[in-house]
Amino acid sequence: MNYCKYHPVAPATYACHHCSVTLCDNCIDEGKHGEQSKCFTCEREVESLGSVNQAEPFWNRFDKAFRYPLNTQSLIIIIVLSLLTSVVTYVPYGFLIYIVLTGTLLKYSFSCLQETANGMMKAPDIIAAEGDSSSLLWKLFVMAVIVAGSIGFVSNYLGTAIAILLSGVLVITLPATFIIFVMNDSVLAAINPLNQIKLINSIGLPYALLLCIIMIMFASIGVIEEAMWGNFSFLSRTLQSMASNYYTIVLFHIMGYMLFQYQGNLGFTAREDHGERKTARTGPVRTLAKIKITVKEGRYDQAVKLFSRAVKEYPNNDTLNREFFKFLLATKNTPQINKFASVYLWFLEKNQQSYKLMMSYKQLLRENANYALNSPELSFAIAKACEENGDPHSVVQLIKGFHKDFPDYEELIPAYELMANTLNELPNMSKQTKQSRDYVTHLKQKQKTPEKVELSQDKARFGREAGDLTPKQSELELSLVPNKDSA
Repeated sequence: MNYCKYHPVAPATYACHHCSVTLCDNCIDEGKHGEQSKCFTCEREVESLGSVNQAEPFWNRFDKAFRYPLNTQSLIIIIVLSLLTSVVTYVPYGFLIYIVLTGTLLKYSFSCLQETANGMMKAPDIIAAEGDSSSLLWKLFVMAVIVAGSIGFVSNYLGTAIAILLSGVLVITLPATFIIFVMNDSVLAAINPLNQIKLINSIGLPYALLLCIIMIMFASIGVIEEAMWGNFSFLSRTLQSMASNYYTIVLFHIMGYMLFQYQGNLGFTAREDHGERKTARTGPVRTLAKIKITVKEGRYDQAVKLFSRAVKEYPNNDTLNREFFKFLLATKNTPQINKFASVYLWFLEKNQQSYKLMMSYKQLLRENANYALNSPELSFAIAKACEENGDPHSVVQLIKGFHKDFPDYEELIPAYELMANTLNELPNMSKQTKQSRDYVTHLKQKQKTPEKVELSQDKARFGREAGDLTPKQSELELSLVPNKDSA
């Protein structure tokens, strides 16, 4: 069993022959619409390995196999065919209708085998049983004639004992015959002993388990017949037919799954499909998958370039931004950290992720104690995040010295109000709290002072012009008013 190079516990589903590696579904580039399968490293097409490395053994999924026909489409076929089979026993020449009904069931059962072998784990629609089944019946009839003729020939020329032995062998190889028939759609290929031996050898001992399942299934049909036979002959026939039809579909599904499970040995590939619509991964997800492979290959510079392009192309993608930040911290790429850190912190602020904003800032300081925030807006935003998440000491550290570092910042008053409220909650900080509140009061007065100065100056000028004040009085009043520039 092969595993993905980059995920050692994941079964390989693709192979890149150029890079000589096997890959899982996450490690290939399927394109925007899932129309291609390429290697992220060399960008060449990869070969599908199907489910050869991830198929669950059929003996581990008997519960799923017996639930396989329990859907509306299959149950309709089982019930309707069972009822009709019981009815035709009372109709003249009913055996002809019985043959048609049998052909319908076999056509549907072989469709189940083929669909399962191709990876479809959901029973096909009722349409699989519609149409002319004469071709299938004719081929099966030819196959039966050849088998019966062989047994008769051996009995006549080699003896009854050899004929009985041959009959046993033919019963044992019957599942292999059906499987080969579906694979090749050829009677001659199906009855070829060499093909049968090859298939049985490819499956190995589990083939014997399949034979045991067949015997148990058809033995249970006999139990139903014995239990229900008598006055309820019609009901008995119907129940027996329902059990027989149900087991036939289950059996053909199991045979198809054996073909699916051992596809690697039998020379074909198929992927498991449960009938659900699969969509290609989004651009950010595929980009991140490529970046992870690049990192695992040790190409860190290339990873930085891929990350940089990705966050520009998908600026609002949380995963890409977070992974880029984590990668830069892990690789201690200080120049790139200084470039990207503020972008990432603003991203968290914009998306109202206050806890992540606080923790990311602390991570930055742990990795680079000298990291400095050169934006008062960002510093205040982080301070508010720290206050919301119960980290008062960081609030004080972030706002302390704001009036020196950012004297023209418009939000100085809210910043120092936050600092004062935070200090008030800390023990033995009453003095610092008072200083902060006094400074807030000073800032508020400073904001109002220019307005008062302007009004006083206007009043003085107005009084002088109106004659209410003498020139000396006017000069005196103006001298008492603080100068606008000095304020």
